[in-house]
Parts: sequence; structure tokens; C-alpha cells
Amino acid sequence: MKDRDQVRVAAIRLIRDAIQKAEVAEKKDLDDTGVVTVLARMEKQRHESIEAYRAGNRQDLVDREQLELEIIKKFMPPSLSAVELTALVTEHVSTSGAAGPSEMGKVMKSLKGRYEGRVSGKDLSEEVKRQLAAKIGP
Repeated sequence: MKDRDQVRVAAIRLIRDAIQKAEVAEKKDLDDTGVVTVLARMEKQRHESIEAYRAGNRQDLVDREQLELEIIKKFMPPSLSAVELTALVTEHVSTSGAAGPSEMGKVMKSLKGRYEGRVSGKDLSEEVKRQLAAKIGP
């Protein structure tokens, strides 16, 4: 606020407001996992907005959303690298006992909540599909 960075102040207020709304909805204070879930939802919304504004040829709004997205990402835990993701999925596939793609839900269920915000659901599901498909062979 002292630096008069209006975009940053607005983004932080949006973050605080989203967390407060989630706490009211759940009727309890959010723990770190809950806050990361809220931030991940906000991050996804910003990505969708950026795509929509680009389609509508509104570069001014795209720029603002990108600035907000950068600020939100600063509060997120570090993302998993591709190597970490592969190792993580390999471990969960072996412990879950999943034998093929038809048992993808079993693996996803064990992974989904734990790594919220550190990896996108899309990347996670693609890696699980790839590893389960490799288990049954070509």
C-alpha cells in the first residue's frame, strides 16, 4: 500500500476475500491445505479469464489478469517438477495396486487432495494415464 501498487493491493484483497468467503462457507478457519485449494481455484479462474479476454481481443484485461496471476502464484507452494511428478505417481500406482487404466480413479483419489496447488489436475491425470497404460503394455 505504501508503494501505491494498486494492482498488487487489489490482488491481495481479492485473495483475502476469497479465503474469508471459503471460511464462512465451511464455517471454520482454513488450514494451509484449504488456503492452497482456494488459491488454486483463483489461479485456474485467472487462466480461464485470460483465454476469454484474448478471444475477445481485450489486451488491457489480459494484462491485468496476468499481473494478478503472478501475485497469486507467489503465495502458492512450489510446483512439482516433471521428475518429481513421475516418481510420485509411480509410488502411488504401486501402493494402490492399480493394474490398468480402468483403475485410474483409485490412484487419482489418493493423489488429488495431497498435492493440490503443486500440480494441475490435468498434468496429474495425464501422468497417471500414461503409467497405467504402460502397465498393460502396447
